[in-house]
Amino acid sequence: FILWVGWYGFNPGSTLGISGQGALAARCAVSTTLAAAAGCISSMFLNCLITKNKTGEVVYDLTFAMNGALGGLVGIPAAPDTTPLW
Repeated sequence: FILWVGWYGFNPGSTLGISGQGALAARCAVSTTLAAAAGCISSMFLNCLITKNKTGEVVYDLTFAMNGALGGLVGIPAAPDTTPLW
């Protein structure tokens, strides 16, 4: 979770160094948040489905969720300002 917060200094924070680019920095912050959240949710539910098929019981594992969030954060820094926000 600390990495997730620190990523805001990297993606939108580096955009704020350019004067007059507040809207672009906000877009970077939103795309960073959405990428981490999508990675978190998809990783957690994929692990839930795999575990249910193997053992027959549903398990929500926080370690898979946080690893998915980290994967989303690693994937978004290349183009956070051009990624569609849908």
